[in-house]
Amino acid sequence: MYTSDGPGLVVSDLDGTLLGRGSVIQEKNSLALQKVQARGIPIAIASGRMAAVCSQMALDMGLTSCRILGLNGGQIWDAPFGHVLETHVFPEALRMRCLSILRENNCVYTLYTDEGAYTNQPLDEAGRAHFTRIFQYGGCRAVMAPDAAEQSLEHPCLKFLVKQRGADEGYLRAQEALAAMPEVYLTTSKSGNFEIMLQSIGKAEAVQSLALRLGVPLSRVAAFGDYDNDVPMLKACGLSVAMGNALPEAAAAARFSTRHHDEAGVAWALEHMLDGDWAALEKERSK
Repeated sequence: MYTSDGPGLVVSDLDGTLLGRGSVIQEKNSLALQKVQARGIPIAIASGRMAAVCSQMALDMGLTSCRILGLNGGQIWDAPFGHVLETHVFPEALRMRCLSILRENNCVYTLYTDEGAYTNQPLDEAGRAHFTRIFQYGGCRAVMAPDAAEQSLEHPCLKFLVKQRGADEGYLRAQEALAAMPEVYLTTSKSGNFEIMLQSIGKAEAVQSLALRLGVPLSRVAAFGDYDNDVPMLKACGLSVAMGNALPEAAAAARFSTRHHDEAGVAWALEHMLDGDWAALEKERSK
């Protein structure tokens, strides 16, 4: 049976992990993380979402001292809306090469900067309202226009997200061309899209950087995730936990398993971790 002194740092993804269906904050998860916080164990949110959006969610969950690893590790903050520890920016020439490939293939994209999101998606009124709401929730700018890329140029680029539209050959051509570039890698947080990240910048690297700052060995980091962009983080952390709804690749990468995100699986796992009941987590994985 596995034994441990318990987590020295708790890190959780948001969508499909800490949040319920429809990206709703779950009270059970909030209360469990507040309990972890009260015990003096550091907490971090690691998400593909912008650090400011993650920050607002952290505050809404009562996690006032939560560290923030936004944009898959492209942004690291020491607290919600706190001091910026790290920001990883696309060199301008690389940004323009990526944009050139996306334009050549008529791709639908969102470009993330340090202060907002810029998209060329042809959204209807409801879609525009939803896009605006997502980013204004964290106090971020939301730009929707055919020339969104041009409007973003005065701000540093931290990430691209590219969406597929049905049987989109341009999407596949762009994906192939970008995957061949050594300066970037592609990951995904949900079906039907891919994200362009700087090489060697991801959740695993961000967690490693934060753990080093806090003096916590990776063997004592409890990391929760469910999807492709969580896999390296789950592999790197000694107390990693895959959600019951996780992709097979994420489940295989994790040390333990927990319940579905709609069943507040993060809270369920944390309760057993804090009680030292590792057998329950091992049993869940063996199902």
